[in-house]
Amino acid sequence: MLSKVEAADSEAPGLLFIKEVRDEILSHSDWNGMQHNSRSGFAAYYRYKPRNIGHLCQDPDNGVSISTPKIHRAVLERIKGNSVAYAPTGLPADYQVVVTRGNVPSYETPTQSTHRANASNAALDVIYWRRWLYRGLLLTTITLLASRFFLDWTAGGICKDTACVFDPLMQLAMSTLPDFASGWFEVLRQKPPWLWGLSLAFLLLFTLKWIAPRKTQAKATAAWSALKGDCTPARWTPTLKSRLRDAAHSTLRTAARWLTAGSVLAVILFLLLAAVSYTTYYVRSTFGALCQDTDATPLSTPRSVMLDISTPCFATGIAVQEGQTYRFNVSALPWADGEYAASPNGITPLGLAWAVPFR
Repeated sequence: MLSKVEAADSEAPGLLFIKEVRDEILSHSDWNGMQHNSRSGFAAYYRYKPRNIGHLCQDPDNGVSISTPKIHRAVLERIKGNSVAYAPTGLPADYQVVVTRGNVPSYETPTQSTHRANASNAALDVIYWRRWLYRGLLLTTITLLASRFFLDWTAGGICKDTACVFDPLMQLAMSTLPDFASGWFEVLRQKPPWLWGLSLAFLLLFTLKWIAPRKTQAKATAAWSALKGDCTPARWTPTLKSRLRDAAHSTLRTAARWLTAGSVLAVILFLLLAAVSYTTYYVRSTFGALCQDTDATPLSTPRSVMLDISTPCFATGIAVQEGQTYRFNVSALPWADGEYAASPNGITPLGLAWAVPFR
């Protein structure tokens, strides 16, 4: 930034650089500074799409057309120095090196840059599958988050079968976390197939997440081997993965992008409405605005009551008394909710699965 201001107008009135301060700032500049991982921890859920300079410079959808991108010298010095594991995959074969001070050094010959860009496709193939790995992680996480809304579970229920192995840990989590989080643990305690299925899915995904970056780094480093002073990179030949990757940047990409964005927006709105529905129900129930007191009379003779399950606050009109013993029977008449067959556990038609979160 200092050099840009100096180059623009070294005699700008009122602008004065203190030489000692400027020299100190320059002394701290380092091409091989610390490299941070912006996708560590929960940041792994951030969209995975490494920048491809060639695609960014030729983007007709946004009216961008740059024939020769400019790459700062620091990028090439960082790669050449080999002090940090830095090997970008998005640099095209044709580019222009720019500097902020001094002369422009030469880093790659035209032949070397062509070989390097060609060899980088091996790393780009891995990146292509890593993007599918990222989508798999999102889908598995959404499945876990949605499980408490679509699966039957009982608050305070007992653990089932092999899920009891982890029951002490889940009980500890339920007692530590807020009450609203208990639903997810109850599903896992009472549905062993979901517990083991999701556990294996996350184990596989995070194992591949650990392997894939190292494989990408190895192939990208091999592509830059000439600049790093090792050898000429191996020649790359097109594969099925590369053809799929090229297809992702065609018209199909635009259609898939809009379809994906629309689907994600629909899911977000759906979950938002479900959250509002649950929150409204909880608040009304907490403040006594959901069900009101009704008149009831003590039970002196047997009485039949037809339950109206469509009314959450349905009142039987019967008042029970302390110290009395009562017996009740449920008739064997077929249970139904309108045209749908039902049972004491609810209804199960798939056509109504979308409405489960609004129960």
